[in-house]
Amino acid sequence: MSFEHTIKQDWASGARGINGTKAYTGDGQTSEDVAVAKNASDLHVVIGIDVSEIQSVFMLCDQDLTVCTNDVAGGSPDETISLKANVPYIWTTDSYDSNLLATDITDLYLTEGDVAACTFQLEVLLESTP
Repeated sequence: MSFEHTIKQDWASGARGINGTKAYTGDGQTSEDVAVAKNASDLHVVIGIDVSEIQSVFMLCDQDLTVCTNDVAGGSPDETISLKANVPYIWTTDSYDSNLLATDITDLYLTEGDVAACTFQLEVLLESTP
């Protein structure tokens, strides 16, 4: 089975606007919609992602949220990503920067401040064959 994720980015100021769109394909995907309670600390989400297969990542939360990967019992996470409210983290194989997800992921741990309950959304497109 084939999956396609389309990434769109827009910029606007007054009457001027610029946009870019690109589609990516893969043979697998991971999708998560997680309700995170106010003051949640290390909310555990079991997930399996081989980072060498990632074609695109789209991560979004409607409140500030800290996302840690593979943080076993409050130890040292492999990655810590500080999402800003309504500002997506987007990475694709064409990105100018490195993927913030650099280590294979078995678990996510989500921590929300004392703002409000929120929703964390994650879409990852994977390709298992080179």
